[in-house]
Amino acid sequence: AALGDRLALRPRLVSTAVYHDESQYSFIQIAASTENPRQHTLILDKLEHSIIDFDHPSDFKQEYEWVYEAIFQQLFPGTTPLRTFFIGGGGFVFPRYFDTHRPGGHTEVAEIDSAVSRAAVEAFGLNPQNHLEIHNEDARNRITSLAAARQRDPAAVAPFDLIVGDSFSDYNV
Repeated sequence: AALGDRLALRPRLVSTAVYHDESQYSFIQIAASTENPRQHTLILDKLEHSIIDFDHPSDFKQEYEWVYEAIFQQLFPGTTPLRTFFIGGGGFVFPRYFDTHRPGGHTEVAEIDSAVSRAAVEAFGLNPQNHLEIHNEDARNRITSLAAARQRDPAAVAPFDLIVGDSFSDYNV
């Protein structure tokens, strides 16, 4: 860690950090906005992953989120409950959106890093009593488990309406 710091290979803690941790997968920090302390940014390694305004959690702050929302509304207009599966959770911005705006649906998230899920609860406003089904495991393993359960009993696992690939870092997708 010290060598990584000296060589500038490790991310630095930002001055407005309200939370930080390091897992086997990434350096995790959550920073408050200097203009709006009720707006937090989840940073994994050196990439801003998610931004949320606690006063307006459905007001998306990143362009890709606007695109996702437009696509979702085009494919599934209205508030029809959906079965969604998210590959990656990060700040859980979109899973929360579905949990709130598609009541009665089922939202499942495979977030490989339990430290990221913990950070989302402790400093990014994710309610631990939400309706999300969160699995802290590699999405490939979760999908394999679901496929095996469905093969044993097709009625055991209903198909998903939407599968969202939302797993990325500043190094790769």
